[in-house]
Amino acid sequence: MIIISYSKRPQDKWNDKVGYKSKSFKLYEHTANEFNIACAENRISQSKKLTEMMNAFIIETARRNKAMVVKQYLEPNSEYEGLVQATLDKTVFNYTKETIKKQKEDLMFNKRNGDIITNEIPYVMTFNEFGPKEPLMSYLLSEKNEMVEFVCSLFARQVAIQELITEQKIMPSTPHQTHKIQLNIYHDHGNSIFDLYMELLPFSTFVVINSN
Repeated sequence: MIIISYSKRPQDKWNDKVGYKSKSFKLYEHTANEFNIACAENRISQSKKLTEMMNAFIIETARRNKAMVVKQYLEPNSEYEGLVQATLDKTVFNYTKETIKKQKEDLMFNKRNGDIITNEIPYVMTFNEFGPKEPLMSYLLSEKNEMVEFVCSLFARQVAIQELITEQKIMPSTPHQTHKIQLNIYHDHGNSIFDLYMELLPFSTFVVINSN
């Protein structure tokens, strides 16, 4: 009897770890050839460009169905990515009427007609940079960490502003295009970055028109 043992290459082990798989599908030859040429001219691999286009399509589709989409930056690890998504989906929409009322009171505090209310959205937010470092998984599983509190507060703020607009107390002034925020989380093995795409109000400033 002959026993043949198979040992995976380091590359195969890495592929399995990060979920890197080979996929095949059919398309017209001229399209494949033109895509190959275009990638070569732009000095980008076909795999990388396909991934970019797929992610863009996934985000576009998800935006139509969800208020938030999370993608992990540079590290294709769907486990952490999905965990962030699940944690935020589970907590962000659990705001209460009291939370929104408090947000509205804070926004309108000492405001008079003509005053400006800001709704600036940061491009990058860093969490747990100076505190005790714990495993990323433990941090993400906690529903009371800094990241969750920030996103919950930001989302509740959008709801509060929308209600103030509906109540004709403020009106939009300056538009903005920021719908993506990088969440930079420090943990016991360094830091991980997640891109958060949110369905936010498309304005950065509002004018108070009825302070009563």
